[in-house]
Amino acid sequence: MKLFIIFLVGILLGSIISYFAVTHVIALRGGTGMFGLMGLIKEAQQDEDIVDLMTCAALAKSLGYKVDHLKLNFLLNKKLKKLDDGTSWAFNALVFIKGYGVGKADQIADKDKEQAFERLNCQQRFPGVVEVVK
Repeated sequence: MKLFIIFLVGILLGSIISYFAVTHVIALRGGTGMFGLMGLIKEAQQDEDIVDLMTCAALAKSLGYKVDHLKLNFLLNKKLKKLDDGTSWAFNALVFIKGYGVGKADQIADKDKEQAFERLNCQQRFPGVVEVVK
């Protein structure tokens, strides 16, 4: 019985120490690195140009149009530069936005991709990134 009580006290003490470590010590050291990232991603998603640029590039590729990836990355970096605070969060947001834009393009049915490309006005909004070659 005495051993069982010591065991329970040990579990209780371990739980308290773990809770303190997770909520206070890690927060004092700057957190786990995700607190600002999600806000940054949400802010990047609200900029239609950033998302549409990646969606247009993905639509263009699926339609067989030429995409200048160097210009695409340059424009994405330029648009996300305002969100860079010196951490790696801007790069992580860039990776997320690329996936998000490709996902938006991929969910469009193949027969509707040409209409979506025209509706987003991709060629006029992002000249040099997408070249329509038929």
